[in-house]
Amino acid sequence: MKTWLRAGSVCCGVLLGACSGGSGGDNGSDERSGSSAFCDAVGGGAATVTAAAEPGSTFEQAPAAFDGDLASAAVLSSTGSGGGTLCGTAQAGVTVAGGRVAGVLFSRVDTGTYTITINTYQDGTPVDSTTAGTQSFRDGMPMVQNCMPGATCIVRQDGWYVGIDTSAPINAIEAVIAVNGATAPLPIRELCVQ
Repeated sequence: MKTWLRAGSVCCGVLLGACSGGSGGDNGSDERSGSSAFCDAVGGGAATVTAAAEPGSTFEQAPAAFDGDLASAAVLSSTGSGGGTLCGTAQAGVTVAGGRVAGVLFSRVDTGTYTITINTYQDGTPVDSTTAGTQSFRDGMPMVQNCMPGATCIVRQDGWYVGIDTSAPINAIEAVIAVNGATAPLPIRELCVQ
């Protein structure tokens, strides 16, 4: 069993979250269950998940964010501002080749600004770490996206993905999520790779 490294939060191992390319604004809607245009699941089986919420925030169903099922979701609830860290480590023997994009898949929300940092690990050793981008939602307004250089940001009708390029093999993905102005919980569908 693999463990996550604590990279400023809770991950003590390898997280599978990284994005590649530049910023994207893909608004298609061709998701498929289990594997999607967003990303491929890495978790499931004997994978482990570690979650740590900041004061004023809570995680529910954290294992659902790394269970191999893109239809299930962990939930991060914050009263206005807060956030947390969610880390998924693949089961023993599972490693993702370098050069993939590792990141996190979310369901759409109505309000809030979310800044996402992705950290990746291989057997507890940090591999990559980047603040991938900021996504802002306001009632009745289109999403505002600030995707950082070297990150991948994809927006679709019912969700959004933020990730970073991986420079070497990984077996763990960690998402550090900062929340501001949220009025509803944030569904976190999967820590996954492209």
